[in-house]
Amino acid sequence: MATSTVFTGVSLFKSKNSTKLITSTRFSDSKQQLSPNSVKCCSKTTTATTEEATGRLVTVKNGNDSLEICRVLNGMWQTSGGWGRIDRDAAVEAMLRYADAGLSTFDMADHYKRRSIVKNGTDSLEICRVVNGMWQTSGGWGRIDRDNAVDAMLRYADAGLTTFDMADIYGPAEDLYGIFINRVRRERPPEYLEKVRGLTKWVPPPVKMTSGYVRENIDVSRKRMDVPSLDMLQFHWWDYSNPGYLDALKNLTDLKEEGKIKTVALTNFDTERLQIILENGIPVVSNQVQHSIVDMRPQQKMAELCQLTGVKLI
Repeated sequence: MATSTVFTGVSLFKSKNSTKLITSTRFSDSKQQLSPNSVKCCSKTTTATTEEATGRLVTVKNGNDSLEICRVLNGMWQTSGGWGRIDRDAAVEAMLRYADAGLSTFDMADHYKRRSIVKNGTDSLEICRVVNGMWQTSGGWGRIDRDNAVDAMLRYADAGLTTFDMADIYGPAEDLYGIFINRVRRERPPEYLEKVRGLTKWVPPPVKMTSGYVRENIDVSRKRMDVPSLDMLQFHWWDYSNPGYLDALKNLTDLKEEGKIKTVALTNFDTERLQIILENGIPVVSNQVQHSIVDMRPQQKMAELCQLTGVKLI
């Protein structure tokens, strides 16, 4: 029976007695060298049965509009940046090899790029889709060699991973960023510096959140990171029974208006408190939360609220 389904990354072959699914690539291994000869769909040189050959192309259509494409598409999501630097010439040569093997349909998008924008109203910040986390510098993994750490940060930035995520409680993380950003200023061109982002967190004790207290702590992070304005300040709160988090966020918003913070965000806030914060008119752009195959809580209510309000999940 013919089907109109288009498969990305797999090849569907049919015989008289069975249907066989053949994987064309191992997406879990980004370093694997793909061989066009190992991809069976759309190959015009194999000795396939007539039924197999006619099933390698499919027509998508609506009324008079139609287009014949391969049943297996070459997905170009890998070029978006999360898998390392893309060598342009090598990439084009690979595309030619796939096309020569009969895999002549390529799937891409305008947003297959390394950067994303988090925003709320007029507040916005462009960051990498993949963020360098600096939690490892907090001390639980052994002594941190300052020079080696900063060299590593430069290597990541040179590879296009120019966004770093840290916190005031992550040991020397903010200090390392300050050393790193000064090396960028000295050793890299101005346009390079424009792409570097430092996202930090403020994790205060649940004390009275006066304007002076908030200002003093933000100034400490600005000094450690050696920046006039924090790209993003992600606020954390320990005790929801203490409503002081709203006072803190209002004071942070005031500092944003003064230019000491570019964007205000949250870390590890639950859905109920996020909604309260938004209802109080505080323009948070994102909420950084735990999310993995063993902790999918954000998919329950948080994702829906974020989708409705435009708050990004990091």
